Order: sequence, then structure tokens, then C-alpha cells
Amino acid sequence: IPGVAIRGCRPDGTTHFWNTASEHLYGYKAEEALGRNLVDLIVPTVLHETARRDMQQMFENHQASPAGELSLMNKEGSPVPVFSSNAYVQLPGRKAEIFCFDIDLSERQQADAELRIAATAFEAQEGIVVSDPRLLILRVNKAFTDIVGYTGAEAIGQPLALVLFSSDRHDADFLAAMNE
Repeated sequence: IPGVAIRGCRPDGTTHFWNTASEHLYGYKAEEALGRNLVDLIVPTVLHETARRDMQQMFENHQASPAGELSLMNKEGSPVPVFSSNAYVQLPGRKAEIFCFDIDLSERQQADAELRIAATAFEAQEGIVVSDPRLLILRVNKAFTDIVGYTGAEAIGQPLALVLFSSDRHDADFLAAMNE
């Protein structure tokens, strides 16, 4: 599964499975990770005790811990935001194992941050209008509605030229400047 980092470990934390997606996400080649303790590899130091306790509980209770978002770390020590889930596996005649499944949330977090910045910028004091390629209005900010005299509900879905040139709040010179 190329988009899911999968690792397998034994009760003592020794890593015995490391897929290609784990190599990409965490920066360790399989040869570097196999045989090493999973907690020491990708869990931030401040979370080592918690991670070891959670792993021990999974093996004692024979069930996985709840899935959720967390921040692990790559080979360089940089944070890696992931959605992580685990599976407790006990096959007949074999020792129990835990498999960890992580999905990289870096792009989603970056997109969320950019959306927050855009939302803040959109509410600037300057009039802002967003249109589609046909110049139909998709969204306007309060400053824009103050300038043209239409509410957002009245402007959205309308051609940009209609809203700009039919406003009776401004003279022809102002509307020409807006068009420019």
C-alpha cells in the first residue's frame, strides 16, 4: 500500500517489518529500521514512556490502542504528523505482533494552514472578490460589499461586471478605476 506506512514489531518493540511507504515517510531504509526498537526510531523522546506503556498494554490486552492523530519524527528528528492506527495480530504457532499503520497528514496540515492564512487575508480592509473563469462571483469580503453596495448574497453568482457597473454608489470614474 504505497500511501500507508506499515511497520510490524514484537512485544519488546523490535521492528520486524518496514514497508516502502515507511521508508519515504520516516527516512529510514528497511535495513536501517529492522531489528531496532520502533519507539526509539520514530517516537519523540518526550513520548517514549507513554509509547512503551501503550505498546505493553496492547500486548497484554490483546487489542490495539485507539486510532488518532499524533506527531512522530523522521530520521532527521523533524516532526511527522500522521493519522495512526494499530492492529494486534496473533497467528497460530507464532508470537503476537503489533502492526502500525500511518497516513501522512503533512499536506493536509499545510493546506489547513494556508486556508487559515487566506481566510485572514480575505477579511482585509481592501475589497476582495473571487470569481470563476467566466467571471461569475464566487465569494466577496465585507470591504467589497461596502464598496459596491450589494450584500454578499446579492453579489454571489452574478457576473462581476454587472455588480461593478450597476452600483449606484459611485460615479463613472470610480467604476472605471475598479474595472482597471
